[in-house]
Amino acid sequence: MGYPPRYIRPVTYGDKMQWRKLFERDPQFAVFCDKMMLRDYLKRADLPLKMAKVYWYGHDAEAIPFDGLPERFVLKPSHLSGRFLLCDDKRRFDIDHAKTEAARWLRRVHGRAGREWAYAQVTRGLIAEEYLATPDGLVVPPEYRVYCFSGQPNLVQLSIGKLTDDADLSFYDANWRQLPWCAIIDDERTDVGQPQPRPSFWEDMCRISAQISSDFGHMRVDFFDVMGEFYLAEITPYSASGGLIWVGAEADDSDRSIDQEMGALWPTPTRSIWRELIDAWRFRSARKAGAA
Repeated sequence: MGYPPRYIRPVTYGDKMQWRKLFERDPQFAVFCDKMMLRDYLKRADLPLKMAKVYWYGHDAEAIPFDGLPERFVLKPSHLSGRFLLCDDKRRFDIDHAKTEAARWLRRVHGRAGREWAYAQVTRGLIAEEYLATPDGLVVPPEYRVYCFSGQPNLVQLSIGKLTDDADLSFYDANWRQLPWCAIIDDERTDVGQPQPRPSFWEDMCRISAQISSDFGHMRVDFFDVMGEFYLAEITPYSASGGLIWVGAEADDSDRSIDQEMGALWPTPTRSIWRELIDAWRFRSARKAGAA
């Protein structure tokens, strides 16, 4: 975040994300954080969305059926965020390393370090899924991250080539007007991204994002652009765990005006201030006990 959060009466987006992690215990968050339960949710909600095809799901790294998987696939944990192995040629894929890494994933609880409650509720598992190829050879397809507040898409973050050194990050409002914003991620400031054309599926993507997020003060819904078709990538209640900071292109890194603007879009549930103080004290006490 770059500043101490206000847990009591939060104001900025970062404040409210830390408030959510501390106080909100919506069971639906755990469904969104579980990559397998998310697929079941889409079926029950009858949402016309594509996701990468699942080839295998299990709970034992030694049981991964590498011989039965296609030449190209993605291996990832169902309970963690940001972890995966890409296989674009099984002849060169290090299976022993993959098993070691998968076993390490199964030992991890993603929500513990970031205090993201929902991830701690997810059953640990492994998924081998479809490798979503792009015609221009990008390792990861262009990704649209739609920030929704009270069921309204308000901001889109577009990442192109995010696994390469020349990744391009740009921001757009709900009318696809580019915003002159940069992002600070892990103390590194991005450049203002190159303007990109509005995708042909923009209206459909916004409509579905609004439907998914309608029952929540804030939710981020992510999509991949796979050769002109949009695939759901992720739904997350904990966008970057509140660690991404937006700043204007001409603003200093310490400027928090955009963070406040985004926070104003997010209605925080009303709670008794004494209830919050008591819960905050319990949280700090539990944290100290865990560190002892």
